[in-house]
Amino acid sequence: MAWNMNVSGHYGTHLAPLIKAVSKTDGDILELGMGVFSTPFLHYTAILSNRKLVSIENDKSWAKFFFDYGYKHKRQSAFLSLAGFTPLWAGLATQAQAAKIVKKLPVFETEHGLVITAKKSLAPKISLSKIPMRYRPAIEKILKPKQWDYPNIWPPLEYLTVVGLLKYRYVEDAVRIMKKSLETQAGIFRKYGTFFEATRGSARRAPRAP
Repeated sequence: MAWNMNVSGHYGTHLAPLIKAVSKTDGDILELGMGVFSTPFLHYTAILSNRKLVSIENDKSWAKFFFDYGYKHKRQSAFLSLAGFTPLWAGLATQAQAAKIVKKLPVFETEHGLVITAKKSLAPKISLSKIPMRYRPAIEKILKPKQWDYPNIWPPLEYLTVVGLLKYRYVEDAVRIMKKSLETQAGIFRKYGTFFEATRGSARRAPRAP
């Protein structure tokens, strides 16, 4: 997972000397210029060693959200995912970062809880009228929403998000989301006599499985 940064795959890293420097020193840590590898490491190290960390970065694009990053293809996700709240659950985000992440809650929040991704994660609707028939099934399969797409609600990430909110003292937001989720799950159990692995957050009544 990378902080909001354009990663080209041609970056070097100062991680090795940072590891040595941190292990040989004590006291507070000052990071001048954030990095896709160095910043998560320093935050994690600061938590383990009970040291204060201040990260300074002039590029304001760093201060928006955490995004998924695929190291194999060296690509950062282009849409918002609820996974962006996991640094709060892990305690890796600063209070300032947490405040900006929490501002994204409305993107995910529904009357039933938190959907897994933003609506913009869905593939755009395109016309296949000019595509040969033999190719259409394969293309439709690629464009079809997957189980981890909007508007599905997955309790594991919803749980991590709520715990993260509580850790950073966003109690009101956490309680509101917990109430929505519990009311939804109770409605599902009353109607179906069981619980689903995931539910749809777009349903007006008790949502069903995706």
